[in-house]
Amino acid sequence: MDYSASPNYGYATGHDITRFADDQNVTLIEHNCDESLPDLGKFDAVVSSFAIDHVADDRKRSLYTEIFEVLEPGGIFGN
Repeated sequence: MDYSASPNYGYATGHDITRFADDQNVTLIEHNCDESLPDLGKFDAVVSSFAIDHVADDRKRSLYTEIFEVLEPGGIFGN
């Protein structure tokens, strides 16, 4: 069963996403991975967990391209 559309997806997978609520160094952004990534600038690291495996294979290829385009030179992607 695909829980990724659920607003409580973090809870469904056993991950407490609320632990970042008061952390000023972390910004959580809800995004539908079937859509193009929002323009948020460049990043030193991009991390995805429990999301990309739920999109169609063709979208995965374009999503990976988008991710690597927003990485700073030498940046890392963790999935």
